[in-house]
Amino acid sequence: MQTNSDGDTHGDACDNCPMTTNQNQANQDGDPQGDACEAVGCGTQVDYWPIPANDPDCDGFTTAIEMFVGSDPTAPTGHCAANGGSHNEPNPDRWAADFDDNQMATTLDLVVYVTALNTAPPNPNYVQRADLNGNGSITTLDLVAYVYMLNKKCVL
Repeated sequence: MQTNSDGDTHGDACDNCPMTTNQNQANQDGDPQGDACEAVGCGTQVDYWPIPANDPDCDGFTTAIEMFVGSDPTAPTGHCAANGGSHNEPNPDRWAADFDDNQMATTLDLVVYVTALNTAPPNPNYVQRADLNGNGSITTLDLVAYVYMLNKKCVL
């Protein structure tokens, strides 16, 4: 028998929102998640990464994390860097995953973690911007948070 976690008539394997009842399986933006699972205000944007609650700019990071790492939690003009040039904009950065402001989360951004991994203040290699779970140290949990963004272009 197929599991149906939300109790609608669609089994989990075929349900585009298996933890929230959505009988009609509405999906305005065509991404893998049904509209019932979309973060409020992000329903018409294709979700290239998980969008947590309290993420008003739909960039995959909560307001609290963006405040902690120093990126803009509201980014009213989009969460991409203003242009593709590296490090040529004033703070706060718009997207926490794009360390070099080239409008993509790439392995070049991931290099930041190489020297910062397993560090915490006052270690000079600790980079608060890379502490994506805001716990005061750079660990593999921060890398896991970053993996969802890897090789993705920010959404304007």
